[in-house]
Amino acid sequence: MNEPRVGDWVILAELPPWVGDLPEESRAVFDHCVGHAFRVTEIDGNRNLVLDVSALVDPVFSGDLNDVRVESRFVRSTSTRP
Repeated sequence: MNEPRVGDWVILAELPPWVGDLPEESRAVFDHCVGHAFRVTEIDGNRNLVLDVSALVDPVFSGDLNDVRVESRFVRSTSTRP
């Protein structure tokens, strides 16, 4: 797979191992996101993909404009949009 770019749609295919070290609510957010498609909104300074998960996460976990940051090896490209 080519490296995803801003604007691409990707599926969070698996959890990064470091998610296990996060607080319980953060782990629950990541668990909830696995298997779903999200738009890449940014690539941060560490080359992590910033995924806009707000449509899926905000109604369940509250908050506003939630995102998650993951390395590209944990996603796969998709043409499917939610």
